[in-house]
Amino acid sequence: MIVGVAQQMLLFLILSLVLAAGSSSSSKGSFEVRAKVLSGWPETPSAAQSLEWIRDVDSSQASALLAQLARGGSLESAAEDLLISSSAKTYLELVVRNSYYSPRIESSRSLERTDRQLYGSACSAGTAWALLWSSSSSPSAACDAAALRVLLKDEPRGNSSGFARAPRDLQLRPDSGKGVVVLYGAVSASGLPSLSPLLVEVESLPKASSWEVLFRHADGLSGAEGLGAD
Repeated sequence: MIVGVAQQMLLFLILSLVLAAGSSSSSKGSFEVRAKVLSGWPETPSAAQSLEWIRDVDSSQASALLAQLARGGSLESAAEDLLISSSAKTYLELVVRNSYYSPRIESSRSLERTDRQLYGSACSAGTAWALLWSSSSSPSAACDAAALRVLLKDEPRGNSSGFARAPRDLQLRPDSGKGVVVLYGAVSASGLPSLSPLLVEVESLPKASSWEVLFRHADGLSGAEGLGAD
């Protein structure tokens, strides 16, 4: 019994010395801990992250930014124009670096994958496309600007039956209560070449047009953005 108590006291003494040594070393110098969160979805482009940040500041500015991209503008320069103070620029860099908007963007991309499987399987993977909802029983897909131009000429006459809005849809043209055009595309260097021509087509719509236009994020070209680094 005495031996058991002595062993416990010795163990307690050893643990006390270890803890004291650890406390002493931590007071002399700090150590750095780094962590990286790996998501189960493709990496979200920094340009798409910037767009979402601008949308939170002013959704109309985000719509104007996409319109500027359609005219050949640079997302980086357009974003810089909106950031007046250095603190805002620093905050944006922090948000983008930590992929703050990655879940929101992935939520939008998941909608695109479903719609592509159901209605846009004929469109090339990784490229922007459009889905038009009107009074017909099923939507019409446009895989490029030429096809979209043809479909836009047919003005919607009734409600966009079957279309379900998403909370984070970015509105590019106001709701008319009739037809809806959903543009799916990746806001990235690899995605803009196919997205910009579609943006040009909806920008060219006359003011009297009844088409509402929404934007949703989509997957880019396979491997172009990387995987799981958010």
